[in-house]
Amino acid sequence: MVILRCRVLIVGDATVGKTSMVQTFINGPSGFPKNYAMTPGCEIFQKQVKLENSDKVVEFQIIDTGGQSIFKDIALDMFPRSNAVIFVYDVTSQESFRSLQYWIRAARDTLKESYFTGIIVANKTDLNDRIRVEMQEGASFANQNRFEFIEVSALKTQDVEVPFNRLAAIFARNYEDRVQEVLRFS
Repeated sequence: MVILRCRVLIVGDATVGKTSMVQTFINGPSGFPKNYAMTPGCEIFQKQVKLENSDKVVEFQIIDTGGQSIFKDIALDMFPRSNAVIFVYDVTSQESFRSLQYWIRAARDTLKESYFTGIIVANKTDLNDRIRVEMQEGASFANQNRFEFIEVSALKTQDVEVPFNRLAAIFARNYEDRVQEVLRFS
């Protein structure tokens, strides 16, 4: 078995459900927090994802950052230490969606020419009657920024594994591409 290690940074505004999404991914339905608690700075989680039809496992180190403005510097410091970024917004909040521009610009400015994988996640899709950012708007924005787009509901445990499974597949493919490139120059 081959283990590939990938550090994933989770960013977005406060209360978009970053921690809920991560804890539900790590622990299943019982992982959804019963009470809201602000993430102080960042929390680190770990989970392995086995790739289908492969002997590879991607071991994620997931860095869940606090979305409050006082913690933005911590997230900025973590960009260079990350292989991938999940940008999360709340479908009931236009403001959190608009803030994605800040987060994406910060990632690109911080990483300069470095390559990184990113996925845009629309959370809280279970709140049908309160949706302010339609799926088409989120998907279009992701496409314009060359990121994949995934809708989830951490509360309903709906598709919370999908962003991580996609990142695992992309990370493994990029790893294989780099190995092939190195072998060509050897």
